[in-house]
Amino acid sequence: MILLSVVLIGSLLSSCSFVEELMKSAETAAELPKGIVEDAPLGYTEIDRLSFEGSAYYTPYRCDISYHTLTDDEQALYDGLLEKAYRVYPEADDSGFYHCEQVLCEDMTLSALEIRTALKAVYDDHPELYWISSSFKHLSDKSRNYTAVQMFSVISPDRIISETAALREAVDSFLLSVDEGMSEYEREKSVHDYLIDSCDYSSQAASADSALGLEEYYSVYGALVRGEAVCEGYARAFQLISNLLGLKAVGITGMSKGRSDSEEELHMWNAVSLDGDWVLTDVTWDDQEELFQRYDYFNLPESEMNKDHTPSKLLSELSEDEIEDDSFTAVSLNLFVPPCEEDGWQYYVRECPILSDFDGREVIDALFGAAERGEEQLQFYVDPESLDVTYAAEALFKDPQYFFDYIRDVNDRLEYTMIDTSSVGFYCNDKRSYIVVQFHYL
Repeated sequence: MILLSVVLIGSLLSSCSFVEELMKSAETAAELPKGIVEDAPLGYTEIDRLSFEGSAYYTPYRCDISYHTLTDDEQALYDGLLEKAYRVYPEADDSGFYHCEQVLCEDMTLSALEIRTALKAVYDDHPELYWISSSFKHLSDKSRNYTAVQMFSVISPDRIISETAALREAVDSFLLSVDEGMSEYEREKSVHDYLIDSCDYSSQAASADSALGLEEYYSVYGALVRGEAVCEGYARAFQLISNLLGLKAVGITGMSKGRSDSEEELHMWNAVSLDGDWVLTDVTWDDQEELFQRYDYFNLPESEMNKDHTPSKLLSELSEDEIEDDSFTAVSLNLFVPPCEEDGWQYYVRECPILSDFDGREVIDALFGAAERGEEQLQFYVDPESLDVTYAAEALFKDPQYFFDYIRDVNDRLEYTMIDTSSVGFYCNDKRSYIVVQFHYL
């Protein structure tokens, strides 16, 4: 009204008709509907809220961790975004995207950063909303005190309906196969193993110059229905199924050196809480040809994971220059990264025999059990607080060859077969402090 008063004072010196036209324009502006102007009235397809039958034995965990990092205004927008994600216009616009119904937040004007943060929180808490693009349009009208936000879907509502039906079937099939009475660790391991066994890493999508047209490889749909994904698809699928099995799990974005120690690249992995301890898991990097390497990035403390993984900063840690940089996107930050200090949840610590001295009784007993079952491989963990794994490997297999004493001990107890001491090979992993031995029988 201050600006309007100044204009009216000036206009009185010239023409009353101009004042009338100005008043008419002001009244028209006040009557304009709130929101981003559409080219034509849109009729949206209502999509049923995506839900899963779940497990008969475990109560799903409703993930709202990122939601609780938001301000009150951002939370109000989050709620609206979550609702409108299920209302999508059936025809694509010129960019090939499908409009979601706008979210109108009354009595607040939000910045682009606040909108981006709320949208990222929705992604973080709801990996099932894989059709939503990270792009959005917004209008913050300070004079009328409201914010309008429009999301976009990368696929049509008909395709969403069809694909989510297939996603429900795949997820529920796995959840119903999970046994009763499993610990949190056992449930997490079952999710980890299921993804590795049922999904392949898509090198084609990972090496493409753009994700445009390849979005499903970055999603739960790609990982769980197509059976092919990149790291984001693995991580979001891990979170979705873990949450449905009652586990508190989230995604972590950041940079990694690549699966073959190449240049740093954008990456995504997970944090999961087991009996109150947060640990880190990278299912993508565990999807290896060698089965004995499939737990190298399973339940690590940050001291181990951060040797080749660098999580993006929290929003609260970013400077204004970093936020205003042209390259800044939602994946440039994390809203939540828990402290992960416990190292006792690693697979090799929990499930492998442990060598803490060269007496080796636990390893000998495990080797005897493997021989009785006719197995030709043994994996054991070298306690780093007692022995250096590289030194242990030298002493076990080269000089003074303690492991061959273990074989003789086992052979003396075997009744129908013997391990061939002339055909023994080993692999030493100094990162994770374990040794794998391969052997044959006479």
